[in-house]
This record gives sequence, C-alpha cells and structure tokens, in this order.
Amino acid sequence: MIAQKKIFAIAPLMIVVALTSSLNIAAIPAQATAPLRDGTYTVNQQIAPGTYRASGKGGACYWERAGVSGDVLDNHYGLTGGIVTIQAADVTFSSRRCGPWVAIDLNNKIALAPEQQSAPKKDGFYLVGVDIAPGVWRSTGQGGSCYWARQNLTQDLIDNDLGFAGGAVTIQASDVEFYTRGCGNWVMLDTNNKPALPLTQQLAPKRDGTYIVGLSIAPGRWRSNGQGNRCYWEKSSVTNEIIDNHLGPASVIVEIAPTDFQFEAHGCGIWVPADGVGAPINSAAAVAPPAQGGSAACPSPSVCILAPANGTRVARGNIVVFSGTAAHPAFVRYQFLAGNGSGWGHIADFNKPVTNGDLMELHTDTLPSGTYTIRMQVIDNTVNALPQKADVTLTIE
Repeated sequence: MIAQKKIFAIAPLMIVVALTSSLNIAAIPAQATAPLRDGTYTVNQQIAPGTYRASGKGGACYWERAGVSGDVLDNHYGLTGGIVTIQAADVTFSSRRCGPWVAIDLNNKIALAPEQQSAPKKDGFYLVGVDIAPGVWRSTGQGGSCYWARQNLTQDLIDNDLGFAGGAVTIQASDVEFYTRGCGNWVMLDTNNKPALPLTQQLAPKRDGTYIVGLSIAPGRWRSNGQGNRCYWEKSSVTNEIIDNHLGPASVIVEIAPTDFQFEAHGCGIWVPADGVGAPINSAAAVAPPAQGGSAACPSPSVCILAPANGTRVARGNIVVFSGTAAHPAFVRYQFLAGNGSGWGHIADFNKPVTNGDLMELHTDTLPSGTYTIRMQVIDNTVNALPQKADVTLTIE
C-alpha cells in the first residue's frame, strides 16, 4: 500500500515571463476598484490589495504576483476567468490577455440562482457558492488529461488531480474556487440516489479509467490481467481521500468494498470480476492444519497458509492459488508480500476475512524467475500487522 494525498504542482504554473507592458500613471487611491487591463501595476499605489476576478475569455491568460527584486510569488497561465488575491506585501501585479480585472467582495457575493449553480459545468474557473454549488460532481468526459483543482482564497491548492476523466470530486462549502480543464462536462451527483448502470454493465470488464462504485463498477473482487510492474490502482472516499492503493505488478486482485466511493486504475490491463476467490476450498483437497504450535506457514489458527506447500516450484506463466485462513477479532484486512532477500514488495490487499478458503491467486508471470518468500499478514484495527506472519517459499522457474 502506498496511500498518500494527491497534490500535484500543476497550478499555479510558476512560469517566469517578462511583461514589458506597464502603466505609467500617477498613484491611485488604495480603495480604487475600477477594472484593470493588461499591464504591470505597483501594489498599494496603482492597485489596491484584495481579490480580483478576470472577466476575459480564452486560454492564454497570464498573471503574476511579484515581490522584491521581481521574484515571482505566484502566477498562472491558462484559462481566464479565475481570481487572484493580491497581498499588501506584494510589490507588483502583472497581467496579459486576461481581460479586465474587477475587484470582488467575497463577503458580499452576488450568487447565481441555486439551479444555475447546480447546472453542468465546462472547462473554466468557478467561485464556490457563486457559480457552482458545493457537493459531489462527476465528470462526463473521456481521456487521460482531466485536471481539476480546489483552491482557497489565496490560490493555494486544497486538492487536485490529473488523470482520467469520469471521476468525481467533492467541492466543500469552505472552498473558494474550482478550476477544471480537459474533463468534459461536470454534473452534480446525488450520492443517495446515484443513476447506476445495470449490474451487467457494472460487472463488465474495465479498462484504464476512473469508476464510481455502485454506479459504473460493482463492488467485489476484481482481477487485472496486465503485464509489467507499472500497474497503479487506488480506492478513494467521497471526499477524494485515498483508502488504499498499489503500484507494482499488473496482475493483481483488489477487493472493492461497497463503502468505497471511487476506483481508479491505469497500466493494469483489463479488470474482470475475480469469481471464486474467497470461496471455501474443496475439503478433500485441503491440506490438514498443522499441529498446535504451528509451522512457518501457520503461525496461528488466524494466520495460516495451507497451500501451496513450503518449497513449491512452479513453471512461469502458471497461476498459484494460496488458501488458508486470514481472520482476527479486530480484522481490517490481510495482505500478501513478496520478498527476495533485499526487501518486500506488495502483491495485494483484501478487506474480507477468510476461514479455510482461497486467499489469493498469484499470476507467476508478474514476477521474474527466482525464489521468493511469499508472506501473508493480517492488519488489525490499530492499522498494525499482527506479529504472526505466514511465510512460504516459492520458486518460479
């Protein structure tokens, strides 16, 4: 698991550009609020500190706030229509191709009607509670160049994402601005009454993309059939917090819980439902549990690998089914790791306990030939692994 918050340094762009156009006018009162056009303004003389909004159109708007010696404090290049908050400590503010800048009072915002705030949104900047309603929004576009950002009053990133269109974002009432490009239209989503696809479509194979659980992908166990070691998947909450994720072998099994909100994957190949994983194993084929005290593969009745046997050798390209028990009164999940003497690599996590059943299917073509220690461990509600680890040695030839 490599869970971490996604904050990409995409906006602001911090591009240093020399703007030669400047205003050569006398100092103006700090409270002046007349629209300001392209140029370079001295803060506290030609432009008052405060929040301003660009009123132009197009995708080549550049602005920057600069400090002493012309150091760029913040800037933006791209769509016009956004806001900038000029600080009293700034020295200059420069703008080009953004259209007139108009001072706005965010404490006395003139908001659109609620039905207009909830209407579909295209690429652009939107003031929260003015142009766009807080809530859960889903993009309807396609492709892998969807970017969105939630920003505060001073254009600092609260959260953002660059990736596949089709996902969702929760805009908070405390956010000031929402920016989007390349995501298609955004539509407001009622999470209590999601317009779900038929179950047959939710269970259909999934390619790289972002899917909403219970709407475009069914919860359950899914297996990818890709190759290589650049598979990334993540499960996230309705507020875009990462619940679990993985970067590594492309042939893995992931369990999507009904309580997960969104699933995203790329570089993993095709995902299909992993039928049968977790089902009780055939009792006639089951390996007898070890004597009390256990062995390396069964350190406790709650953490036990019954099969394959320790020292198993298998030809590359086969699938090895691991079976046994992963359970505990404080169970949260169990996970499999692979070690080769120089460290441990993550294979898969599962969120449902298993008693005397199939634990995992390992596709051996996801690992180079060699001898590995395959470890299964149980994570409890303290988010710590139990001290008992079930290890078996597996050689891939």
